[in-house]
Amino acid sequence: MEDFDILRERLIQLTAKVPKDPTDPNSKKTRSFTVNQIAGIIGVSQSSLSRFIRNESGLSAEAMRKLEKFCLNPTSEGSVQNIPGIGAGDYLVPKQFAKAGAGSSLIVESRAEGFYKFEISFLKKLGISPEDAILLDVFGTSMEPLLHDKDTILIDRGDKDLRDGRIYLVGLGEELLVKQVQKTPKGWCLISLNPSYQPIQIEDEDAEQFRVFGRVKWFCRTLVN
Repeated sequence: MEDFDILRERLIQLTAKVPKDPTDPNSKKTRSFTVNQIAGIIGVSQSSLSRFIRNESGLSAEAMRKLEKFCLNPTSEGSVQNIPGIGAGDYLVPKQFAKAGAGSSLIVESRAEGFYKFEISFLKKLGISPEDAILLDVFGTSMEPLLHDKDTILIDRGDKDLRDGRIYLVGLGEELLVKQVQKTPKGWCLISLNPSYQPIQIEDEDAEQFRVFGRVKWFCRTLVN
């Protein structure tokens, strides 16, 4: 999504330290703006804008409009304000290049491949704070029949406390997995809904390699190949 990359690059330029006098090599470096100042202008927290700059989170459609107005020529072709159907009650959720391996190991990439519109009211019904929402594609068949290969899942990164029987996006070593969790006397077990795949027991010695990224709260599927 080139529009968002342009906004990020412009934000980095505006918040970078540059010489006050470019002709003087000893000139004191200063910033045009701080992240906190820009966050205040567009009405979001400093941490939210910092996460957007790092491509870890999206912003509400209203914040994006304000950011574009601040950073770019508002008549730029393809700008956020020219995308049909984006309203103040919408939120642009980032979809990560990484895939949730329902059975396979994958390399995790932190950058987003695009942003998708969700109504903020819908996210709140799911108990998701918009800033904690990310989308990922499923890779593999271990969670069939519920989740299929290439399904897209919505993750709540604010919900990391494991609850028996729920489905989570987890990391184990270098694997990124989507699994149902089951409480056991020795810890937790990662369950595949497809009986062809064996459960994975997480015990004390695995704790350093085990991470919880968030809970799966919604998914969608494309019916056309």
